[in-house]
Amino acid sequence: MDPQRVGIDQNIGQQLPLNLPFRDDEDGQEHPLGDYFRSDRPAIMVMGYFECPQLCTVVMNGLVESLTEIKPRVGTSFDVFFVSIDPNETAKLGAKKKHSYVKLYGKPETAHGWHFLTGSQKSISALAQAIGFRYQTIPNSTQFAHASGLTVVTPKGKISQYFYGIEFPPKELVKAIHQAGEEKEGNKVKELILLCCQYNPIHGQYGMIIWRTLQVGAAMTLLWLAFFIVRNLRGPGKEVAS
Repeated sequence: MDPQRVGIDQNIGQQLPLNLPFRDDEDGQEHPLGDYFRSDRPAIMVMGYFECPQLCTVVMNGLVESLTEIKPRVGTSFDVFFVSIDPNETAKLGAKKKHSYVKLYGKPETAHGWHFLTGSQKSISALAQAIGFRYQTIPNSTQFAHASGLTVVTPKGKISQYFYGIEFPPKELVKAIHQAGEEKEGNKVKELILLCCQYNPIHGQYGMIIWRTLQVGAAMTLLWLAFFIVRNLRGPGKEVAS
């Protein structure tokens, strides 16, 4: 496996192939991807796989945490898509994941705005290529090496903005949602990617995710420390308007 072949390219302005067939988590029937989009609202799209033992859960938890802090609501202002990159995963498994995340979000009335999709390898590969989501299967395993992040898509299915990592600033997320809702394109963002690989018990080595997480964690700790020092030196200030 070559980690250099794993990542997320920023294909801003790229039109997603909305004719690709995917199965939803409701009835397990195939529908064109475009059928899940609504003409009046944009979407947040995550690619990963339901049985991912590491990074996908962290990404989705980080997303839901941010979504609970913003006024725009799933199913009203935007939709959320989780598209599995594993062609062997089922709509039934997707339905279980959906139930978990709608519960975590704390707003059961928004269930219609969450879509956990599965599809054939052909559909998955075509969508991943359009999004710029590069991943690899891990040899002798049912797992995948992939990067972390999400894509904000316009109601017409064009890529508007990317977010990397496992934490998504609520203010930036709101801005991206509004921007995509107006069919506008955002700017490219600095790449800060965590890679999900695997622990090798024979060699006692961790995959890229642990090392990248340690790097990011150390950097964020230093940034927060600097922020609090500067704030304390300046004294109390006003809150930033949302």
